[in-house]
Amino acid sequence: KPQELLNGMVANRLSYPELSWRTSAFQSNSLRSAISRMQQEGLLVVELSQGKSLVRLTGAGREEALRIFPGLHPIQPKWDRTWRLLVFSRLRAQKFPMRTYRTLRTLIQRHRFARLARGVYISPFPVHEELKRALREARVFGSCVLVETKRFVFGDELTFSSQAWSLEERAKAYAKIGNLIESMLIRLHREKALNDAHKIQFLAILRRISPLLQSDPNLPNELFPLEKDTNQVRKEFLKLASLIVEKDPSRLKA
Repeated sequence: KPQELLNGMVANRLSYPELSWRTSAFQSNSLRSAISRMQQEGLLVVELSQGKSLVRLTGAGREEALRIFPGLHPIQPKWDRTWRLLVFSRLRAQKFPMRTYRTLRTLIQRHRFARLARGVYISPFPVHEELKRALREARVFGSCVLVETKRFVFGDELTFSSQAWSLEERAKAYAKIGNLIESMLIRLHREKALNDAHKIQFLAILRRISPLLQSDPNLPNELFPLEKDTNQVRKEFLKLASLIVEKDPSRLKA
């Protein structure tokens, strides 16, 4: 499931030409192959309108997009004030397969655990059933522990979360992109139609914001005081994406 394809689908329905320039890194036949594969997996549907094909995400596709790009999530999670600490130990002593551990590590970080040290991860979110199932199937319970705690004996939770997820650097990166988005919104509001220069500018913004949306932990407001600012940038990006669709000459008219 090409992540670039999901990232390009920020509107309800897009024509093939609209999708094509958003995913310009793909060859045309690769794009169609990816769309066909995602249709088979129930992530996309292709609809006909005025004799042309329009592609949109299904409910499962939207869930997959939010899993890959948690920064696009419209709702900030509520925090139950519980930390989850996952610790792997004695991996080499128990001859635990490193390939399995690397696969688990990718899954752990995908479920928004921050890595504190080798084999040590922490998260403020409940542990997802997918991760629990993967740990059971990997038979790692002799090599890992999962601890839940509501108490910091020493230290400050805000300072800790800022360091664990590099939140200040993330907020600065969002702010820089926010300036570019604001500038482009002003420019597009003055002009009637989308042109090649607009597309190049939007793709540059898309390339810069995609890694942030993908790695965004989407922390509760209690742990990220600057979340309101970054959330505003994300909203402005979605507003820009909608305006791009509205002004794209390849957009089908109702």
